[in-house]
Amino acid sequence: MGGLHGRVLLLQSRRRLSSGNVFSRQSMRSFYPATTKRPHDPSPSELLRFALRDSTEPIHDSNSNEALSAYLRGLFVTEWKLNAPPVPLWTSLKGFTSRDQELLWDANIDITDVSSLRSLIERYVKNQYAAEILQTGNCLLLYHALQRCQRKNTLAEILLLLRDLFARLKRLQLPIQPELYSIALYFASLDLSPSDLRHFLDDHRHKDLPALGRKESLQVVRYCSEALDCRIFEDPYYDPNPILSVTTGEEELVTKPHNLHDILFWTQTQSTDQIDNRFNFENNAQDYICLLARLGNDEVLHRCWSHFLENIQPKNYHSCIAAYQIVLALIQNVQSETAVKWLEDISQKCGDNLPFIAKFPNLRSFLSDPIVGEAIPDLVRGEDYLELLEFCLEDMDRRMGVQWSPESESHFSTALDPSESIYEPFQDQLLPKIGNKYVGPDHGGQLYAELRVHGCSKSPAALGRVVDMLNDHDGQSQKVITHLDYNMTRLDGLRSKFESLELRWVPEHSPIEFSNSQIPALRDSSEPTPSTLGLIRARLIIHGVPQMGIDNLHLMQLGCMDMRYGPDHPWQPSGYIVVWDRHCGELLGLYVGQGTGVIDCGPAPSDGPLGALMHLTLSTNPDERTYYPSGTRTHSRNCWGPYYLDVDPSADLEYEVFPYV
Repeated sequence: MGGLHGRVLLLQSRRRLSSGNVFSRQSMRSFYPATTKRPHDPSPSELLRFALRDSTEPIHDSNSNEALSAYLRGLFVTEWKLNAPPVPLWTSLKGFTSRDQELLWDANIDITDVSSLRSLIERYVKNQYAAEILQTGNCLLLYHALQRCQRKNTLAEILLLLRDLFARLKRLQLPIQPELYSIALYFASLDLSPSDLRHFLDDHRHKDLPALGRKESLQVVRYCSEALDCRIFEDPYYDPNPILSVTTGEEELVTKPHNLHDILFWTQTQSTDQIDNRFNFENNAQDYICLLARLGNDEVLHRCWSHFLENIQPKNYHSCIAAYQIVLALIQNVQSETAVKWLEDISQKCGDNLPFIAKFPNLRSFLSDPIVGEAIPDLVRGEDYLELLEFCLEDMDRRMGVQWSPESESHFSTALDPSESIYEPFQDQLLPKIGNKYVGPDHGGQLYAELRVHGCSKSPAALGRVVDMLNDHDGQSQKVITHLDYNMTRLDGLRSKFESLELRWVPEHSPIEFSNSQIPALRDSSEPTPSTLGLIRARLIIHGVPQMGIDNLHLMQLGCMDMRYGPDHPWQPSGYIVVWDRHCGELLGLYVGQGTGVIDCGPAPSDGPLGALMHLTLSTNPDERTYYPSGTRTHSRNCWGPYYLDVDPSADLEYEVFPYV
């Protein structure tokens, strides 16, 4: 400490710059001409870091700002003449005038991490005008900057920045827009942080701000739902009660006067009739009811459902689908009996029928549940019953690799090239006869259909059926197309760079040879393990540390992906493997730097030509979009990486435990 004290005294008294040695902004510009990128003015934290450690960057940051460090080093090592005025180091921290509005958000273009954003706030946000610029456009620019920070920073770091920003604005008595509280609630919900949610809710109440609008309420609820789904998938024993207490006040030891429920759009009415009017599909009220179901709520959940039930429109497709989404949330939360009761409520409301049930994107989840699947046929009638039967038959056909032809009133094989069928060695033997025609399954469509049915199963035996299918169709390629991350800008850039790029998936069973998973000891040894099933966990790396949370991927290896630049070019390994997302139920391409063989445990390369991660669909279904099991997916995937790969512990799998004899 003596060295530090002496250094500070040296800076304060002995080392002073004469007026001829003062480094003004104008002199800085002379040292850094227009053609050279000049260092920004140092913030207080950067000055302190440099005084203590001779560096302007935080300890965890590997990227050093050499230009700024060199500038400060030049100031600190210059001889200060005794009795001369102190160097005006702090003049660089003065607030901006009106002409600096554009400069503030020009700097935002390069902001991709919390450190840069914090530095910008410390340097510029010192008066009302700067605070208004920071929150311009209803805080939209700030929100986008925080979203970009998610690629390099944890949610905890972003929330700490927001807390510090609120404290700064309050201390300087600067204006705070209501939208800034909405943004804080977004990130607190995404992190499932009860303490941050409570902190921002209390601030919201103390400021006596209006309730959230429909859009803001929907964003908070969806972020919370998605984060909760991911957390429960990774930890089936996760306790949601702390989030439930902040949301509705239930399970709280000490009753709080202000909860999330109190400021949401759907609950802001003066009478019961107005509440009923807001709980409908037009206002996306089903998203909030789904969240209550996942949280294990009881009283508020049933009260909200009764309001929603009154507004179901039997002849409106979207109204009925919204109601089925709520039932799906109950099934996912292992409340099958309540799910059947609510399906009965819907059927009674709709004239003893479940309208559009066959068109519900997650109908398979209904039919695969033993309790719900048994009850559905008794609740449907008329055309909807016939469509339900047709769905079941078509689903069976797809899994068999055949398709019904209405013109010829017969089934036919859907194999693109029957000569490549795995059943070719048995062409002299009679295959099952369907519709007066002998057929063999389609290797691509049949495998994909099996993935849609069993790819998200919690049963190791069901996932083993997918492995059997991979073994049966080993090497039988299937063309695929990419949607990248559904970003049209990236897609246009891809098409301009690779006009004739073709991709194909080569199915292959890919067991993992290394294993860090903890598999229950009391189980049938003949059951497949995460390693033999080829289950991978991909965790986003931030500050060199694999993270846990909403950006994690739980994947099943399905083989490699080849690419070529036109029909006249040979196929070559792309460096991507094809995987199935067991949580969200979709086909993805993951860059591992090699196309075949066993992948290594550790950081995966993130310099793939098409990114670290991309969405895939079969070329036979080019317009197919994944229906997220829990409704609309708000949080976009991180397609840049890097990801840390290891065997998936697969806490979601349910192994059968055998008692001791």
